[in-house]
Amino acid sequence: MGIKVYGPDLQTIESFGLQLEKYLKEVPSVKKEAVFADRIVGKPYLELDIDRDQISRYGMNVVDVQDFIETAIGGMKLSTTVEGRERFPIRVRYAREYRDDPEAIQNLQIPTPMGNYIPLGQLANITYRPGPDMIRGENTFLVGYVLLDKMPGFAEVTVVEDAKRYIQEKIDSGELTVPNGVRFEFFRFLRKPSPGRTTPGYRSSALFDPDFPDSVFSV
Repeated sequence: MGIKVYGPDLQTIESFGLQLEKYLKEVPSVKKEAVFADRIVGKPYLELDIDRDQISRYGMNVVDVQDFIETAIGGMKLSTTVEGRERFPIRVRYAREYRDDPEAIQNLQIPTPMGNYIPLGQLANITYRPGPDMIRGENTFLVGYVLLDKMPGFAEVTVVEDAKRYIQEKIDSGELTVPNGVRFEFFRFLRKPSPGRTTPGYRSSALFDPDFPDSVFSV
């Protein structure tokens, strides 16, 4: 079981999910070591912003620069090798020492139509920025999960009600603020019935509506 956090962007979802993680660990019926919020943002991404004015001075266009970047850093597929029943692509790209950090990438020499070579750093702004390891979405909304488990001797329904009540208390006291555009709901995983039983699986959740901050609605 856990909480789904819906929001306008990944950073907001992660930040609010981490706050929920903190407070859920304080609920007596919740096994605190099992509480875990998605760490959505954190993987470094290489971002290259091509300077259109600068490349035009050398008679180049965006596609020329993109093709160079794809080949030098990502690699270009040239052919396929067959080994037994398996096929493997053959790709060519620059050696690792020429592409393993922003400074090295800035110094890559890109050919121009005029026959000379220009460092890539003069044609594009190259930076690393944090990005998502994975992007989840449900019904067109971005979503992150906060998972939890119950302490022995407690029913799941009791744990959900305890957690709902505790989080609502934190919201009412002002200790926990729900950001604009964020909503969250508790969920419980559907369980398959044991052989010979006809009891259907179940799902119980509660939805917090930021337009009504004093209420948590069960659905």
